[in-house]
Amino acid sequence: MKYCIAGLLLLTQLCFGREIKVHSGQSIQAAVDQARPGDRVQVEPGTYHEVGRPCPSNPSAMCAVVIGTNGITLEGMSSPHRTVVLENAGGQDAGIEAANTAVAEGGCLTNPAAHIQDVSITGFTVNGFDGSGIRLICADEWLVAFNSANNNALYGIFPSHVGRGRAHHNIATGANDT
Repeated sequence: MKYCIAGLLLLTQLCFGREIKVHSGQSIQAAVDQARPGDRVQVEPGTYHEVGRPCPSNPSAMCAVVIGTNGITLEGMSSPHRTVVLENAGGQDAGIEAANTAVAEGGCLTNPAAHIQDVSITGFTVNGFDGSGIRLICADEWLVAFNSANNNALYGIFPSHVGRGRAHHNIATGANDT
């Protein structure tokens, strides 16, 4: 009987993934780094300033949060009166970038292995980045919804070289382009 229960718990984790909570004052990136395909990273309301790391699409630029693993859901637990805000900590090109690290090694147009798959970004307010608020590079089966990107220098929300995906119920203001 105990083997059945252990097997059922393992099967549940494999099928549904884990929920990883980020409390105000903690690092979103640290939680994303722990995530495996199928996991949901849930970020509680608050204002976040991440240390950042090199962007997968351009390692000479810094991104606040990088999603480089397939099958990750990054969910801001915003409500009308309590939002999840990601702000530029200084010198960061993008707020959130979802891209496979192989994309910088030669692009993805001729290399399907350089695509990131099944990534979801919802519920964030992303403010004041030097390039893009939310950027997806070479992504397939992606979702970007219920986000607000404000005063990012180039693009609010920028999916580039992407396959099937959806963007809906987003707001972008104050960018030079999209």
